Amino acid sequence: MRLSIVVPDRSIAINNIGMGDILEDMSWIPEDVHAIQWDQTEGHIEYKPHLNIPNQVITEIDFYYEKSLETLDAEKQRRDKEKEEAQEAIDAVTDFSKGLRNLRNHRLSNCDWTALNDVALSPEKKQEWEQYRQVLRDLPSIVTNPKDLVKDPNHPDWPAPPT
Repeated sequence: MRLSIVVPDRSIAINNIGMGDILEDMSWIPEDVHAIQWDQTEGHIEYKPHLNIPNQVITEIDFYYEKSLETLDAEKQRRDKEKEEAQEAIDAVTDFSKGLRNLRNHRLSNCDWTALNDVALSPEKKQEWEQYRQVLRDLPSIVTNPKDLVKDPNHPDWPAPPT
């Protein structure tokens, strides 16, 4: 197992996977520490350069490992929540009804060719396409939550075109 904690960067990496610019509390690291490095079975604590303290060899990492895991988990949760709140803010100002109409219009334009008189479709197939196009036209007045359809082009509420 590898562990790298770089205090000025507010970064923690475990086995080369980690985060930088961590906003979570890292006060569990002593104030005079610049970095903590661990590689498999041994490591060292690097002190801030201006203190002129030599690196301290460490033979055990349990405390720093556990605190690193806790901090990374808390930071991930904080970032996920921040991302979710940002998406909610975007969703709050997004006109999903307009988005639905735009997507519906695109689907309609993709099958305009089926409404032409000289198209070689059987009367039954032509009827299927007319019904499909009518369902698309009615969609904005039927759908109660357009957000789902706007965010997912494969949502089951989208009508399926004839095959």
